[in-house]
Amino acid sequence: PEKRLICGVKGTGPALLHVPPRWGKMHLTYFMDGRDTGDMDKEEWDDAWVRAFASWSNVCGITFEHTHNNKTCDILIDVSRKRSEGFGKRGKILAWAQLPSVPDWRWQLVTKFDKAEEWVIEIEDPNRDVLLQNVAAHEIGHLLGLDHSFYDSALMGPYYNPNIVIPQLIDDVLRIQDLYSI
Repeated sequence: PEKRLICGVKGTGPALLHVPPRWGKMHLTYFMDGRDTGDMDKEEWDDAWVRAFASWSNVCGITFEHTHNNKTCDILIDVSRKRSEGFGKRGKILAWAQLPSVPDWRWQLVTKFDKAEEWVIEIEDPNRDVLLQNVAAHEIGHLLGLDHSFYDSALMGPYYNPNIVIPQLIDDVLRIQDLYSI
């Protein structure tokens, strides 16, 4: 399959110099605003996200909890087909996420996924299917404050690689632990 950009990261403004943008707390809540992609049922979608969140918890100690309140959650997860958000055509941008823009971020961030993609739990057709856990974990990395990696073998690499579903020691783990002083 051809190389596909995994995401179009949406920043929230310039970061303050010398202090990396990151969350000012170690327990984050998330709300699933959209799950209706037509590709998988709600439970499969939620389970993929739980695994993606756990992959980061396991290496940096940040915990995540699902909430039913979209107003007070830290992370809002949604799907879209809107061209104005970079979506609507399969094979282009798969998803995007905002990054914290100031040290000790404490407000809500958003991540969105393209409804035009074929979201799956297991790859059957590598030219069509997109592994949800992989892209979700990548976008969570952005939500935690990581930009793209220079390494294609890292989860935070700029190109979609369904063979990488958890943060990699070579880059992802070292950068997140450095960011959160672990």
